[in-house]
Amino acid sequence: MRRYLVAGNWKLNMGPAAGRELAQGVADLLNGRELKGDVLVCPPYVSLPAVAEVAKGDPVLLGAQNCADQAGGAYTGEVSAEMLKEAGCQYVIV
Repeated sequence: MRRYLVAGNWKLNMGPAAGRELAQGVADLLNGRELKGDVLVCPPYVSLPAVAEVAKGDPVLLGAQNCADQAGGAYTGEVSAEMLKEAGCQYVIV
């Protein structure tokens, strides 16, 4: 059977405190429920560490909104896939 994925891309909304609060609310609503899919939250970069404290894979997964096509270098404002992985992201929207 196909497993579904429901993803929330937060766009340019919520800083770290509000993002963590929302992710915790989602986790609280989902805890103990038998899900037929996965729930993924994709907050802005600055909120990733705060949301990562809550989104540890069960029941909420963590993703980023974008990543650079470079591993490193002088690319102002870019974030590499390796950096996102280290921050706790398992997914990225590209």
